[in-house]
Amino acid sequence: MKLISTVIPRNNNFILVPCIIAIMILSGIEVCWGATITSRVVTGNWSAATSWVGGIAPTASDDAVIVSGATITVATAITRTGTTTVNTGGRLTISAASTFSGTNTINGILTLGANLTGNLILAGTVSTSGTSTYTLTGDITGNDANITIAPVVSSTLYITGKLTSNSTGSNTLTINGPGKISVNNFTLNSDTFADISSTAYLTVRNNLYLDNKAQLTVNGIIIVKGNFDAHNNGNIITSGNGYFSVQGTDTAKGAGSVKNSVNYCLASDPCSYVAAFPLSDCNNVCVALGGTPGVALPITLISFNASYQLTDKRVKLNWLTATEINNDYFTLERSTDARVFEVVDIVKGGGNSRERLAYVAYDNSPLPGVSYYRLKQTDFDGQFAYSKPLVIDNPEATKFGFTITPNPIQNLQMTLRFNGELNSQVWISIYSSLGQPVYEGYYTVGSQLNLPLPSSLPGGMYWVKVNQAGQLATQKVLVMN
Repeated sequence: MKLISTVIPRNNNFILVPCIIAIMILSGIEVCWGATITSRVVTGNWSAATSWVGGIAPTASDDAVIVSGATITVATAITRTGTTTVNTGGRLTISAASTFSGTNTINGILTLGANLTGNLILAGTVSTSGTSTYTLTGDITGNDANITIAPVVSSTLYITGKLTSNSTGSNTLTINGPGKISVNNFTLNSDTFADISSTAYLTVRNNLYLDNKAQLTVNGIIIVKGNFDAHNNGNIITSGNGYFSVQGTDTAKGAGSVKNSVNYCLASDPCSYVAAFPLSDCNNVCVALGGTPGVALPITLISFNASYQLTDKRVKLNWLTATEINNDYFTLERSTDARVFEVVDIVKGGGNSRERLAYVAYDNSPLPGVSYYRLKQTDFDGQFAYSKPLVIDNPEATKFGFTITPNPIQNLQMTLRFNGELNSQVWISIYSSLGQPVYEGYYTVGSQLNLPLPSSLPGGMYWVKVNQAGQLATQKVLVMN
């Protein structure tokens, strides 16, 4: 077998393509793989022939190289299996949701103005444009280089996978703002360095891991929803107005820990803190996150759960505490909009206890549709704190209901189709998965309603609630931006 080059026609143009010729005993078989297509030094469209050397745009399987000085924009959705390389000084802009399943090496700049599916090998910069949430379905692995992730103001870069940095020596991973970044897991490998700038807001939805002598400097805000593990002198340093909040556990192996970090605390919620660090430090973090400072909880809440009981047609609420200090009583509250709550039940607390205590209560008259339940804890001097709300959907049929099409929603346009007894006037509310209202309005409707959503609505899971003369119906919808 030998490697040669051959000239083949494509769309009335000619291009030099590497081919592998397999010489067989009885006959020869010539097999051609995808070409390597190089951009011109232009600002152009990916699909335009004039953007590429040879006057031909890359096919799905072609390897594509964007050279220094070129800015190439994906304006219509494409699917690629070949490799994509953005050289230092080059720029690739994604303006239409696309899939790049080959090896993607970014030495220059990648700008997301739409969703992208594919893993990135990063030795350059990833940024965003616009004001929406842009999803990278994949991982980002930083090579041994100065690399930057910098979403613009009012946008969020949502990374479904992990962010891993291998930038050692004088090289640094820098996370800039003023937009937000959300990543599933964040790992700094051995001897690596990363910097959260003063304008950055990073959420780690799962775990943060710092390997041997890795160092993370926090000048902005980082929230770790899971656990923090610093192995063998891996360290986090906060400086200036940097804030670091861990909502799981801090498992510092070896000498690894948090240094010079007055703005740090272990938190069960951004504004309801376990008393593991001085309360003033936690309050500083709470204010930085836009909340109202709370008080150290006098209980350690292990779990709080709610479930609809089909046989009894009621909602069961149960919770478990590990310790209680001066705990007077619990109040179970419910709401239809996650804003105005009413009392369901009051349960006596354990006072002072260092044992696990289990509690159970019931809502014997649950509301139709979706309800929100929260637990209020009150101690003997009247101070109180709340748990996060839980969402429960009452599956019992009602006379009135509706469906949503399409679901998921792609272009911020949805259609509500109503069934059952229908009056012409309905109140429509949309809530985030955390129960935060994002849209509401009063409508006169027929059998269906075409409802455009706000252009600023980030992608994610939402609850749509329709109120017709006191009859409530709720549906879950996924918004894809």
